[in-house]
Amino acid sequence: MSVRLNWLKVHARNWMDSDDGATALEYAVLVVGIVVLLAAGALIFGGELRDFFSDLFPNVVAAPPAPTP
Repeated sequence: MSVRLNWLKVHARNWMDSDDGATALEYAVLVVGIVVLLAAGALIFGGELRDFFSDLFPNVVAAPPAPTP
């Protein structure tokens, strides 16, 4: 068990002490995580958010659709 903990401690220390910048993959994972959180929030709170903003700005109406050529 101590070998696993020591391995974890060494890798965590190496990761924390790393002076390298973030790679494109790390940025991509970050962006995907944000997108997933936003999508989940929209799905979970969609109706409540619509009602909240409708109550907050009752005089704002949607623009008419653009004319088609």
